[in-house]
Amino acid sequence: MRLSLRRQVRQRDRFRCAYCGISEEEIGAELTIDHFRPVRHGGSHALENLVYACHACNEFKGHFWSAEVAGRLLHPGQDEIAHHIQEGDDGSLLGLTERGRLHSVWHGLKQHLVFSQANRNSVSHRVILRARGIISPCT
Repeated sequence: MRLSLRRQVRQRDRFRCAYCGISEEEIGAELTIDHFRPVRHGGSHALENLVYACHACNEFKGHFWSAEVAGRLLHPGQDEIAHHIQEGDDGSLLGLTERGRLHSVWHGLKQHLVFSQANRNSVSHRVILRARGIISPCT
């Protein structure tokens, strides 16, 4: 990937993971570039298909793709998230549409799987996500 394209993605996504919001500063390093629609599923290397993502989100999403629009995760740079998801009083994500419900479930599964596996058990990452209200205090 061209350095100039990587720089564009980083700047567009404000140096934060477009999926969970954690920043380079909070992680202490640059994040990864994710192909929202994976190349193996016909995705391109175009700026519109690239998402700045922390390692945990990028690895968890992997090559996930659905041919059906209703079965796709929300694209952080293209979908109006507020039309699909709202935050509950307890901080949980509530899906308002079919895609919003899928994304909410995916986000909940990601939290559970990422933070329950010892090889991804970064205490500092959990503390930051907890402080930002992304995960619950008991996670």
